Amino acid sequence: DACSTCFSGKQFPLIIMVDGLDHVWREHRNTVELTRLFDNLLPCRPGICLVVGTQPLAAEHLPKKLLDAAPVDSWHVMSPLDRQSVLEWTRKNEKRLDFRRAVRPEDREDELREIADAFYDVSQGQPLLLHYGLNALIEAGLPVNARTIGSGARGVAGNINDYYQTLWNGLGREGKFMLCLVASAGFEWPQNGIVACCARYGIEPLNADRCWQQIVHLMSRVRLGWQPFHSSMNVFVACTSECGEFFKQVQPAIASWLAEDAPDYWRWAYEWKVKAECGDNDPLLKGTTRQWVIESLAKGFPRVQVCELLGQAARTALASGDLRSFAHKALLYEYVNDTFNLTIWESQAEWTSVQLACKFIDRLPDVLLNRE
Repeated sequence: DACSTCFSGKQFPLIIMVDGLDHVWREHRNTVELTRLFDNLLPCRPGICLVVGTQPLAAEHLPKKLLDAAPVDSWHVMSPLDRQSVLEWTRKNEKRLDFRRAVRPEDREDELREIADAFYDVSQGQPLLLHYGLNALIEAGLPVNARTIGSGARGVAGNINDYYQTLWNGLGREGKFMLCLVASAGFEWPQNGIVACCARYGIEPLNADRCWQQIVHLMSRVRLGWQPFHSSMNVFVACTSECGEFFKQVQPAIASWLAEDAPDYWRWAYEWKVKAECGDNDPLLKGTTRQWVIESLAKGFPRVQVCELLGQAARTALASGDLRSFAHKALLYEYVNDTFNLTIWESQAEWTSVQLACKFIDRLPDVLLNRE
């Protein structure tokens, strides 16, 4: 209401953009949070414009207020990029392209257009296919020119699911296992972590490296390692008929890697979570103690993830009927979430100085900077 009052008399409205509604349903399997959000946003007040974006999603998975205000048949479908837009995208990636030797400056524009046309022909302007196509050539060590772009086409006519399906069909059992591994883990993989984890499934390092080269163009380098570039890949993998079979093997392999090979941060953040997903709740329930909270925060591990583990432990305790344990975890959660907040420090440098003074120098993996 305050925003409406402020912007009603201004030349331009306050634009609120809410994107990725499909992610909420995929991750939570309910619309409770979305319903609460749109109960506050709708109906739109004067001076406020609401823009909503989502991948196709069944109406029953969307908030009723949103559907009342904007029925599905009134939605606008975003069209793919046209040839001119692909040309502009190609220009932005010009440094990554491979031009013919001794090409004259006046001919460079013609070759740039040839490359852009080749990208458009194999992608039909689908942004994800453009990204994957460029990355696939670069990761394979191939020159990025019109010839290699055309020869690398998978014949998917701009459909991202067809692209994933063609790729999936071309993977062997070990490659499919690796793709399920990165799609279902829920965290960034450190360098060499994926190959080491695959070894626990019995995949030889050379075969694991070969499989990685087949899928690395679908990944994104982030500060903590590797993760899927786009969540649509995770959705595709989860919907394959073989996913259930692989998942039974993937989770124990991840749990074993976390317990024995993973760096300290990954072990701390994910071992108990993954073991709980495998049916072993004891480490999560017994490990999330007051002393664990103190040590985790003192080492500089992310407060948000401390809360996530405490929340998971509290829900697990409640589901098992252990009210005493539930109360203990819930109170710890409330304390960490509401009271212990690192924003009381004026800078990250101050907190790092405290860690160094407490001789935690061997436990400063730059995780806090990445997470918070």
